Amino acid sequence: MCSKFYSMAMSTVNGCLASQIFTAATSARARVSLRPAATARLNNSGSTPPSLIRNEPVFAAPAPIIHPLLKEDMGKDSYEQAMAALEKLLTENGVIEPVAAAKVNEITAELTTAGGGATISSESVERLKTGFITFKREKYEKNPALYGELAKGQSPTYMVFACSDSRVCPSHVLDLQPGEAFVVRNVANLVPPFDKTKYSGVGAAVEYAVLHLKVKEIVVIGHSACGGIKGVMSFPYDGSSSTDFIEDWVKIALPAKNKTLAECSKDTPFGEQCTTCEKEAVNVSLGNLLSYPFVREGLVKKTLALKGGYYDFVNGSFELWGLDFSLSPSLSVKDVATILHWKLY
Repeated sequence: MCSKFYSMAMSTVNGCLASQIFTAATSARARVSLRPAATARLNNSGSTPPSLIRNEPVFAAPAPIIHPLLKEDMGKDSYEQAMAALEKLLTENGVIEPVAAAKVNEITAELTTAGGGATISSESVERLKTGFITFKREKYEKNPALYGELAKGQSPTYMVFACSDSRVCPSHVLDLQPGEAFVVRNVANLVPPFDKTKYSGVGAAVEYAVLHLKVKEIVVIGHSACGGIKGVMSFPYDGSSSTDFIEDWVKIALPAKNKTLAECSKDTPFGEQCTTCEKEAVNVSLGNLLSYPFVREGLVKKTLALKGGYYDFVNGSFELWGLDFSLSPSLSVKDVATILHWKLY
């Protein structure tokens, strides 16, 4: 139903494509010495990064037809208003009235099937509404200085890669305040290697964080009971596929799976293997970050550091380890030798 509604609404918008220009990556190898990193002092680079923001619109779209309203009685009226607006939208865009009416009736039936579906939707919307009201009253209005500064721009210290798992929100776990961290969340908190076509979404985030926001730390945080890592440990990768996207995505962590299977005995319980792989996958992502040229440049200039973390929400513990890369002038990089880490309880 959502896809139908989306496609009908989007038929009024004229989109356009903007080309992206990326600098070519130079292959590199690194030499690594590792230490717990909690006291590093970093200096800003004197070089001027390329400008990523242009003072011109990327695309122009017609004025929106439907204007959502947030008001006290939205739970009572929003459903009827949305259906009426949908019917008007279909009619105004050349859909003959009988067809428009049929489509509206079809969507209405989908919303009201299974007994009380619309009520469930209304309750979930009410939860979002009350959540925002609480946030505005308890945080936004009580911290005018903070949100006043954020209105001017952002200058986060950290870029954080975390899992999409609803139990491991990094801002909540690490008590990060708005403006402190530029966060990317995905299945299994993975950072893919540099690829301008296949993984351009992650690449754009890393490029923006490093070159424009000038973050000082990139932190990749794994966690206990990760479904994505359980997947990579379970999928056969024999040419068959049972998912559209998941298997192809989590295979980024295959080196972690291979190392885990090589180091664990055949008698090691599957749960323990997954725990090992959850941490090794963090190291794979840290290694993949070295394939981004602007990350390597930041490491060479000592304006950027990489950290790995692991949150065990079952036992309430957090591990953090730091990688200190010593890069030669030719940017040759050698394999990671050892990892030192310390625990927070």
